[in-house]
Amino acid sequence: MDALANLGINGGLLLFFAVYFFLVMFVFTRWGFDPIRKILHERKLKIAQGLEDARIAGEARANAEAQAKLVIAEAQQEANRRVAEAVERAERRRRQGRCEADGA
Repeated sequence: MDALANLGINGGLLLFFAVYFFLVMFVFTRWGFDPIRKILHERKLKIAQGLEDARIAGEARANAEAQAKLVIAEAQQEANRRVAEAVERAERRRRQGRCEADGA
């Protein structure tokens, strides 16, 4: 203890501050750091779940867009087919009208 006293350090006060330091560290760890660490871990899990959900939603959107393109293409083909049929019927009627007009 004389060596500490020669340096101007009070041994009893040093012991008191060491005990106080470890007590404060225990309290912070018990009621401060652990709950904060738990909250941060839960937040990390929620963020990871949100990213996974976003990835799945992106894939679903891409699939929906591809399906929509297929439906639009099928509808366009059907529309083109119907227009072609209508044009063909109109042409037949026009020819029939000419034949009737020529025959009359």
